[in-house]
Amino acid sequence: MLAVYPVFSDGMPRGAGHVDAFRDATCAQAAVWAANGLDPAAGELVELGKRVASSKSVKGASVSYDAADAAAAKQARVDALRTLCAEAFQILRNAGLVSAVVNR
Repeated sequence: MLAVYPVFSDGMPRGAGHVDAFRDATCAQAAVWAANGLDPAAGELVELGKRVASSKSVKGASVSYDAADAAAAKQARVDALRTLCAEAFQILRNAGLVSAVVNR
């Protein structure tokens, strides 16, 4: 993803619509992280270390881990820390801030 837009000397976007888009996209991304219990400040290595239980029982005190499901769940959490959520991406694209081509 590439974003090219005019900025002030302090690096802040000139366009009011761009400022709004960055704010809205940031809030959308933070909401996804919060809803999924992700802490981007902790980093993805914390997520890689977590184990995901595939089944649990209370009286039998048994916990099972399915390696394939656990690995997929772990990878999904890591991916959520590495990439923009769909809503944040759409907000930036609608504001003209997302492009695969550099236009000057």
